[in-house]
Amino acid sequence: MMELGVGTIARNSAGECLAWRKRVYRFSIDPMVAEVMALLEEVKHGLSYGWPRVIFEGDCQIVISRVIAGEEDFSHLGPIVADIRRLLAQFLDSRLQYVPRDYNTYVHQLARSAVADEDG
Repeated sequence: MMELGVGTIARNSAGECLAWRKRVYRFSIDPMVAEVMALLEEVKHGLSYGWPRVIFEGDCQIVISRVIAGEEDFSHLGPIVADIRRLLAQFLDSRLQYVPRDYNTYVHQLARSAVADEDG
């Protein structure tokens, strides 16, 4: 069984932290499925706050690119990608952007601590 630690931080337009969350996904499936499922859960979490404008950042460029592409995805990720797009459309304004892990240090630290918390 593999583990994927996920950290998210919600910031306002001034860059101030409004909320943060960390969680661990355990899976025995394709790691790419775990990444896209994690993004789906975070978009759902963003909707739960009721914020009209949201930017989601992630360090998995393949997943971000597939969702942004707008083309029908016929891969095994397709149904989940379609769900993410459908949920993103519920925001007044939403964006996804790729941020390399090296530039997303706070989120990366949250993700690592989520796994450490589960292990220890």
